Amino acid sequence: MVEYSGHTPNNIASAMSRWAEFEGVRDHIITNAGHIVTLDSPAAASAEILRVLRRWAA
Repeated sequence: MVEYSGHTPNNIASAMSRWAEFEGVRDHIITNAGHIVTLDSPAAASAEILRVLRRWAA
């Protein structure tokens, strides 16, 4: 369970950043995207996915 030291996240961006830090994983931010990132910002989402895949393949 993730604890926030009594702090209630005021938006999803700050909550996800803390969650990623807690889990020890990267937080990938796609600007101008809402709930369906691949529909809201398809070029940026595809570019980030390719960056991740290239990093994994290296």
